[in-house]
Amino acid sequence: MTIVLLLLVLWTGWLWILHLGNKRLRQHWGNLLSNSKPTSSIEATWIIPFRNESHNIQHLFLPLEPKRQANFLWINDGSTDSSLELLQQTSARLSHSDGKGKKAALMVGWEKSDTEWCIHSDADVKWSAEDMSYWLRILSAVDSSTVAVFGLPSIQGHAMDMEDYRAAMYTAAGMAGWGLPFLGSGAALAVRKNKLEPPHRRWLGPGSSGDDVFLLHAIEAEYGRESIKTLPYPNLSVIGAANLKSALAQRLRWAGKSIQYRQPSAIAVSVWIFGWHSTGLLLLAWPGSLWPKFLLILGKVALDALGSGGSKKAIKSRILLSLFYWLYIPLLPFISWLALPWREAKKVW
Repeated sequence: MTIVLLLLVLWTGWLWILHLGNKRLRQHWGNLLSNSKPTSSIEATWIIPFRNESHNIQHLFLPLEPKRQANFLWINDGSTDSSLELLQQTSARLSHSDGKGKKAALMVGWEKSDTEWCIHSDADVKWSAEDMSYWLRILSAVDSSTVAVFGLPSIQGHAMDMEDYRAAMYTAAGMAGWGLPFLGSGAALAVRKNKLEPPHRRWLGPGSSGDDVFLLHAIEAEYGRESIKTLPYPNLSVIGAANLKSALAQRLRWAGKSIQYRQPSAIAVSVWIFGWHSTGLLLLAWPGSLWPKFLLILGKVALDALGSGGSKKAIKSRILLSLFYWLYIPLLPFISWLALPWREAKKVW
């Protein structure tokens, strides 16, 4: 019983630190925006690599007014569906990559864009006119030493994928609130392109994806932690994985990327989370009374459900996710090792 209570106290403290980090981050941006004088001269190009995204283009992009569509630079990476035909009917700019994955497509976007700021996004992100204006205001408020601004969007779609992503972004924002390294999201990040000297390939690392993890790591190593700013809640929506199969494939790719992040503090946080879940799993498997084990499961499920946010209707999926974590986290090193071929493959996003 003593170790159960100790584990729950440690986990409660961890979630409370993340909560306070989120609060600090929100206060920081509130003060920054209220004390700054945003200028309308900021220009940005939204770079969106895509492959077979006709459904998302039709439902998320086409509703934008033509004036806003013109801010997007779409990089086709070997689509075989109707994506090209849909975009050719709009005011969006269109270019082509050689079908070698997201990194190559992003480099095409950097070369084709003619603005100081490039905003990386995915085709399944819903950008409204208000969202775009908000990001331009943010970019006009940051100082000249800022190289990248990472957003942490919410996600829709498959329940397990949604809650996992939400919890990961909550953790990232909480860590950023204390100035700790974090894993950002490639679904919404702004980069000051003129700070990234050629060759651009080194900024995105060796993988075909990793526009978030590798770029953040490279910028921090070159310009320091203060050159990266994090938005806690940019109010963007991502459709996410449509079913369990695609959610698992996505998770494998993320696991394969994340192990490349070598910052000592980030590794320490990963070891802490791995150790906590591994200890809990060993305790659950250890012979003995069921009551302490039931208390540990109930306590962790309740804390995770409260900490991950979202509506009360999603409580069932949050409970399932929390239970799933008992197995997923201890197995993550093995899963990451299996995912290495996924990360390096040219065709994998």
